[in-house]
Amino acid sequence: GVTAVPPQERVDPQAANNPDLHLNRATLLQYLERFQAALEGLSRAMTLDPTWEEPRKRHRNLLEFLSRLCGLLENRGKLRGKRRRGLAGPVPLPLLGPLGGPGGPRPSPLPTLRAGNNPQRVVLGRVLFSLAPPGGVPYAVGLQDGGGAVAAVTIYNAGPDWGVHVGDALAVPDPLVTLHQHQHQGQTFSFMGIRVSSPLSLVVNGRRPPGSALAPPCLALSNPCAPPPTPATPTPP
Repeated sequence: GVTAVPPQERVDPQAANNPDLHLNRATLLQYLERFQAALEGLSRAMTLDPTWEEPRKRHRNLLEFLSRLCGLLENRGKLRGKRRRGLAGPVPLPLLGPLGGPGGPRPSPLPTLRAGNNPQRVVLGRVLFSLAPPGGVPYAVGLQDGGGAVAAVTIYNAGPDWGVHVGDALAVPDPLVTLHQHQHQGQTFSFMGIRVSSPLSLVVNGRRPPGSALAPPCLALSNPCAPPPTPATPTPP
């Protein structure tokens, strides 16, 4: 598989035995879709603090997410018969919407894409299923192109009320591809993934999603240097 090369990490030997450090690092690795390293970090946090439930829960949730994702891709969303046949075959090019026409990106089957960036290309396919882990990030979609190849499209920064439906035509421009190959505790998770940073870059059934498809910004402020509030002095009677 193709994974980003991490910057050099310098960890204090004592901090390396801190379960909080491994949990926080695993959270970042999961966001970067370095799933095997994330699982290993969560396992390490579990070993260092067997009584702490949080890394155990996250480890279980990530394993379940990857297992369900690979199973749904392999089984084409578990669709059967007439419904499955109805999603087979090329998607009409007019459903590229604003991405179509002269000067637009070139429609490309999934097997022609390379790992990494694919500028000036667009994948057009049908939605087979959608899946979200606990917490809703990422929102994952199973996509089947006109030739029957499948990939997982992981969409970040999607609003909680936005989603796609089975059978929708989905166009993904400039696809960022990772060929995932992860092994953990005797399980193997192998699939093509396309990472999308915003739902607003997509085209669904020939149209751009509305602005409400993007998750609202969340601002958190803290000032660890601020002095604690002074208790109010009771007023004498």
